[in-house]
Amino acid sequence: GIGLLDEKIKSISQFPDSIAVLLRHMIVSHHGTREFGSPEPPKTIDAVLLNYIDEIDSKISGIREYIASDESGGNWTSYHRLLERHFYTANKSMQNKEDEIGE
Repeated sequence: GIGLLDEKIKSISQFPDSIAVLLRHMIVSHHGTREFGSPEPPKTIDAVLLNYIDEIDSKISGIREYIASDESGGNWTSYHRLLERHFYTANKSMQNKEDEIGE
């Protein structure tokens, strides 16, 4: 993350130091808390936004994996204990068709 960013910054002449600091902070803090691997919490609006986007992406990916692996049949998944709910899957066959088209 940081190494790749620093390489890109060095390749751009007169890249503003203030923006470099903000970008580094966004990378370092995108996991949000130490509990999730972030050495420091997000401290700018952009960093907070990136953290929330990362959280949403992670949750949606987990839900999609759960729905894809669920074998209960019907329009609803079995109960997801961690998220404390069932998920509606009537569109599962449509999603599978979209995935096939995208391949």
